[in-house]
Amino acid sequence: YQDDKVIVFPSRRPSAQVHLIFLAKTHRLHSLIDVRETAEDEALLGHMMVTVGRVCREKNIQGYRVVMNNGKNHT
Repeated sequence: YQDDKVIVFPSRRPSAQVHLIFLAKTHRLHSLIDVRETAEDEALLGHMMVTVGRVCREKNIQGYRVVMNNGKNHT
C-alpha cells in the first residue's frame, strides 16, 4: 500500500507471522525527535495511524501490535 504520505511493505526480516513496515515518505522525519508540535506533523502521525487501521482491515489482520522504532540504533 502507498499513498501520497505513507508507504507500507512487508519486512525482509519479519519478527512475527505478519510484519509490515509503515514509513512516512517525508525525508525530514527520521525519528520522533524530529517531530514538531505543528499541525502538519500531527496530521502526518495521525494519518499513519489511520493507515495502520486501513491496511489491517483490508488484510483482515486482527490483534496486532504497533511499534515505533526511532533512528539508526533502535534495537
